[in-house]
Amino acid sequence: MATSASERKLTRADYVLLPETVHVQNLLGGELQMTAAPTRKHQDVLARLYEEVGLFARDRGLGRCWFSPFDVFLTDVDVVQPDLLFVAADQLEKVTERGLEGPPTLTVEVLSASTRRQDEVEKRRLYEATGVVEYWTIDPELERVRVFRRPAPEAPYAPPLELAAERGERLASPLLPGLELAVAELFRGI
Repeated sequence: MATSASERKLTRADYVLLPETVHVQNLLGGELQMTAAPTRKHQDVLARLYEEVGLFARDRGLGRCWFSPFDVFLTDVDVVQPDLLFVAADQLEKVTERGLEGPPTLTVEVLSASTRRQDEVEKRRLYEATGVVEYWTIDPELERVRVFRRPAPEAPYAPPLELAAERGERLASPLLPGLELAVAELFRGI
């Protein structure tokens, strides 16, 4: 049975032909999804995280970080623009002028009301299925961080580690040895 243009799923080939935009675009399961511009609080948290993680990784030769919009081509029908992504040094050959060909080592999404379900459910499943080693969701409203981590390379994510600012907890990752971030510092002054 033929599919009409309105029923046809988009592919990566369709996605790369779209015009550049300042809005975050994701192609999830062949459906184009656009989101509104992030809030100031979202951007403040993202900027602080990029300064800490990005500079730490670069200065120690661990890899590189990018922030949205930056295309990540996961499958033929799944192209995402995570808020922040880290690619380990031994995977940097997957980075092209157009974006990242394959999963990042670490992906971070800063939650907002309009993207919460997508980030916590759809993208978490997609990142797990496509080989993202570690996935963080950061909630500026609750001042919490959830860390989904694989206990072994081919294993599914373990139950998430839940970190809260009010408990004085620190965020660390085996992907970034030596980096420790006070969760409260991510949200200080925002």
